[in-house]
Amino acid sequence: MATACVLLKLAKRSLNTRTMGNVGAQTTLPCCDALCRIHTGRFFQGFECFGIADTAIQRVTVVLHLASLGAAVLAADRDFGKATEFGEELTADSVDAEIRQLGGRAVTFSGDLSDALQARAMVRQCTETLGAPDILVNNAGGVIAPMDRSAPTEVPEDDVRRLFDVNYMTMLHCCQAAGLAMKQRGSGAIVNMSSCAARFILPGGRGASYGAFKAAVSHYSRSLALELAPADVRVNSIAPSIILTSRILALAQERGIGRPEAVHEVPLGRYGTPQDVAFVVEFLVTELSQYVTGQSISVCGGKHLKPAWELETP
Repeated sequence: MATACVLLKLAKRSLNTRTMGNVGAQTTLPCCDALCRIHTGRFFQGFECFGIADTAIQRVTVVLHLASLGAAVLAADRDFGKATEFGEELTADSVDAEIRQLGGRAVTFSGDLSDALQARAMVRQCTETLGAPDILVNNAGGVIAPMDRSAPTEVPEDDVRRLFDVNYMTMLHCCQAAGLAMKQRGSGAIVNMSSCAARFILPGGRGASYGAFKAAVSHYSRSLALELAPADVRVNSIAPSIILTSRILALAQERGIGRPEAVHEVPLGRYGTPQDVAFVVEFLVTELSQYVTGQSISVCGGKHLKPAWELETP
């Protein structure tokens, strides 16, 4: 399931931690008890932290682990009921109920975040119930239009507009709403989900609009990073390749992606998991990357080190 956006607050209470040496000064990191590890530098300093996260890479990898690390979470989505559409297992009736099972605090926001008013309402709800956001993880998006009509000269206008709203406008409105709050507060971290499709062309030019809008996400992220840097707000993006979410697994054969017979294209010998992406998100929202902004990190297992013409899939 893709939760469109999540806001987080990290409490002052102690966290489940382990110590790692040889990383400059001794650094305390949360243990990885779930599929994803995400926190901010404020974890290390014992300050409070609120955040927004969105979980298209798969709800459990982002939202639940943020909560397990002590974050108070605002999870936003257009339709929370889609969690089980592709076989994703739930441990409670709702995302916030799952978080409460972990002993955390959470609220949810249901709305269409491609609408600027709703994105602002989401940030306002977070501020009023949890506190001003310190983290934004924008992950809404996907190839939500038929690939068999996605070539540049064939893609219908309705498909283009739908892809644009979900993959770009949602990100834009959330960045504007949360970014302004972070700018006023003087700190924050934003991670936007781009895609390897932003960098490489598929056979026959398929997926042209999706790739174009994910390229726009990467470029916007760099521009936003420059604007917000003086306010100590860092902005980066992640460009995953094939990640075996429940949705990808369900559609692998139909769309010709994530097929076992094509895994030889990945130099590391396997497809990515939501956890692989989550670890990079963790890096980008913590003090481990406190001098990193305006970057796009590919999470592809080395697949795109190969020439594009040798690849069958993105």
